[in-house]
Amino acid sequence: MDYRDYKTLDFATDDYFITWVKTPDEQNNTFWNDFLKENEHKIEEVKQAKRLILAMNTRPITWELNRQTALKNRVMVNVTAQVNHSSFLKKLLFKKVAVAASACATLAACFLLSIPVFSEQATFKTGKNQTREIKLPDGSTVLMNANTNLSYQRNWWSSKRNASLNGEAFFKVKHDKNSVFTVHYGKLYAKVLGTSFNIKAYDDLTEARITVITGKVEVGDTEGKFDLITPNKENIYKKKTDQHITRVVDAQKVAGWNSNEINLFDVPFSEMIFTLENLYNVKINYPKSISEEANNTTIHFKKTDKIENALGIICLIHNLEYQYSQKGVITLSTYKTQLQKP
Repeated sequence: MDYRDYKTLDFATDDYFITWVKTPDEQNNTFWNDFLKENEHKIEEVKQAKRLILAMNTRPITWELNRQTALKNRVMVNVTAQVNHSSFLKKLLFKKVAVAASACATLAACFLLSIPVFSEQATFKTGKNQTREIKLPDGSTVLMNANTNLSYQRNWWSSKRNASLNGEAFFKVKHDKNSVFTVHYGKLYAKVLGTSFNIKAYDDLTEARITVITGKVEVGDTEGKFDLITPNKENIYKKKTDQHITRVVDAQKVAGWNSNEINLFDVPFSEMIFTLENLYNVKINYPKSISEEANNTTIHFKKTDKIENALGIICLIHNLEYQYSQKGVITLSTYKTQLQKP
């Protein structure tokens, strides 16, 4: 579920949210503060969730749904049995029973929320302009790019190395001939025994890409295998047309974001702008017509470059101009040449 769709109890039972409330650090502070700036309508629900967590002294872990449900059902069965014990008593003591049932339900809810249990799912997140390196239980490493979510099941990992990704990450998988390593991204999966590869698969983008640096990667979905990708090849999945394209690329440059380079090869205009927003933590607005009319673009720049440098290149290529409409918000428009009067 997207955080934008969360309600108070969703926040109060979210692993990453609880960690922020109980043990804030620079990274999660930046992530949640940016979220609240972009989603001001969620501020009150976030405040309520924080108060609930602090009141219950909850540890920074998620709660097991099945256990909550079982306890809730047990409490509700007892309450129902007491209320239905005698129709005579129901009529005579209706108000008292109703008050007692309400109090019991309230206490039960507090009791359920106060029980910390071990979460089987490990979840990691980055905000805009953030990267994070994760070491998995088998020794494999994942370097997460900005605005990325990665998760896996702890209790299954020893027998089933499965991870889920929404965003971009560079994987360096430790070889294990007896255990396949699988990454699920969108409707696709990447399956390997041991290799290194880069996946760029944000829900908000129209294309998902996997680029192989070393080894071999099988790319497929529930319908079967699509392709076997080898070093310096990239599989591109076009979501709108449900098409797969495999092409030759310089894989090291594609994954250059994990050092100091941004190298975008023949990407849609929307993906190029999305990359800038994640890197520089800004919002870039532009008319839909610009994205529809613009050709795919290849662009290279350093992560340490100022955003004005990158915008200057993009505006030159696509005949655009930009201006800051407010702090952290940039607006692109078609460049209009002014003719001098004779």
